Amino acid sequence: MLDMLEPFSELECVTLILKEHGLGLTFPVPGMIMKHWTSELISADLLAIRGGYQRALDAAKQTQSSHRPKDVGT
Repeated sequence: MLDMLEPFSELECVTLILKEHGLGLTFPVPGMIMKHWTSELISADLLAIRGGYQRALDAAKQTQSSHRPKDVGT
């Protein structure tokens, strides 16, 4: 169970960054994406989010592979 703290911690950090930029969790409604569209470069904070999601995914995969049930009868 403690192994899952790392992915959740990464997701928490990413969620806080998104919240600071007004991009929290949303529902898919018309205009949802385009209302945030600008011609400006993406900020370093938002670019760093991709790494946070990747670290969370990697940690979750590592946890999954280390906790697979053993085959019964082999």
